[in-house]
Amino acid sequence: VFGSPENRLRFGIGAYTPFGGAMHWNEDWTGKYTVTSLDLRAIFIQPTLSLRITDNIGIGGGLVYSLGHVDLRKALPYTNNGQQTTAQLKGDSKDFGWNAGIFIKTISGISVGLSHRSQVTAKVEGGEANFFNAPASVTPLLPSSFNATLPLPATSTLGFGFYPSEKTTIALDVNWVWWHAYKDLTFYYDNGTSTPSARNYHDAATFRAGIQNETTSFLTLRAGVGYALSPVGKGYVTPEVPDADRLLLSAGIGLKPSERFNIDLSFLYENVKSRTETNIETNLSCTFKTVAYIPGMSLSYKF
Repeated sequence: VFGSPENRLRFGIGAYTPFGGAMHWNEDWTGKYTVTSLDLRAIFIQPTLSLRITDNIGIGGGLVYSLGHVDLRKALPYTNNGQQTTAQLKGDSKDFGWNAGIFIKTISGISVGLSHRSQVTAKVEGGEANFFNAPASVTPLLPSSFNATLPLPATSTLGFGFYPSEKTTIALDVNWVWWHAYKDLTFYYDNGTSTPSARNYHDAATFRAGIQNETTSFLTLRAGVGYALSPVGKGYVTPEVPDADRLLLSAGIGLKPSERFNIDLSFLYENVKSRTETNIETNLSCTFKTVAYIPGMSLSYKF
């Protein structure tokens, strides 16, 4: 963050990963022709300018620059000298979006914030299509590159802040993700073929509550709980993203070695509900269950 607290105009820049993850299956599992591994990430770099209109009202806005990467691998129904043929689709994207928000501190002391981050359409152009252990009779028919488009959905957030004491803050927010933009995932290959796959996601919300206590001038303690609704409808669950409703539990500490430098450590526990589904395209029937443990660290400096 740049600019002193006394200034009405301030500038900040952040980097974070709102979408992404890694999924790796055994090479010989039942759904190997759908996926054996997926590494997907989107790093958002977000410069934002804020203006404090009055002591109780502030607005902000800026750009979002997205750096995307995908690495998907799956088996093909061929063998060569007894070895399974596998495919790898790998590519990168660079795209733009925007963000805007408003903050209001009411007469009662409760703060209200509303923000919106636009959809970013990640376009992979000229991605690599690699094939391993392909039979010589099949190799001339295989593509060498692909194009694909993945909509990273818009997100709207409404949050409330309560201050039971000078050192304690309680936050409540609802996060609405406009997943309906994700209708399908299609790979277009340079040999004139394509592999369309319906997704038909629907919008979904996440509800969160958290508490923060500034225990000392050096140490801040935090804890939170949340519940996220899945955007994936019945019949559209895939092993790439075996999504379901999930419970979120978090804890963290903030360290302030100096007036300008902050260190934040966090830990997030995600318990994704068990879900048994049959995919309407592949007829793959599976029961999925996921538990995630996600540590985090943030460093910030105020100039």
